[in-house]
Amino acid sequence: MSSYPLQTPTVRKPRKPSNEAPHQVDTKPVNVLLKIHLYSTLEVKQTTTLDVPGDTLLTTILAMVCKKRKVDPSEYTLRLPDTRTDVDMDKTVDASGLREFCLLRKERGPSGNSFHHF
Repeated sequence: MSSYPLQTPTVRKPRKPSNEAPHQVDTKPVNVLLKIHLYSTLEVKQTTTLDVPGDTLLTTILAMVCKKRKVDPSEYTLRLPDTRTDVDMDKTVDASGLREFCLLRKERGPSGNSFHHF
């Protein structure tokens, strides 16, 4: 006989899964600063800025600027600073990659939609 005591194998109980992820990452969107150009005439240009989360839709940006300027958003649109290029209003700020816009008033003329400065 051996002088060593008999050892029974150790059985480990399975761990219960934790409800918390081991490395939770803050998925809060990063805020971005947008510059919006407002034209009252071709010579007079004002600028306003908005600090918004990057996941904000551009339609929401339009509504925010119009509210700030106390104008009806259905009468205005956002364009690129060149004032000629349309902006895809269904995108988010981050998805658009844009940080500068121009707010223009929509005006219906005899030839259909035309856009005039603010």
